[in-house]
Amino acid sequence: MGKRKVTAEFKAKLVPEVLRGEKELSAIATGHQINPNQLRAWEAAFMEKAPSLFEDNKAGNWNVKRG
Repeated sequence: MGKRKVTAEFKAKLVPEVLRGEKELSAIATGHQINPNQLRAWEAAFMEKAPSLFEDNKAGNWNVKRG
C-alpha cells in the first residue's frame, strides 16, 4: 500500500481539532486513519507558521470572510 496524498484543506481541518483539545490527538488520528506522529508534525508546522499570518496585517486591515 502506497502513501496517500493529503490535501492542505484536510490538514487544516484536523489541526484545529487537535488544538481544541476536545479529543485526544491519537483518537483524531485513528478516526482519520492518520499516523499520530504525522498529525503531531502538522500541528508543529502550523504552530511554527501561525505568527506569520499576522505579520502583513499590522495596521489591522484584515480582509477576512466570515461565514
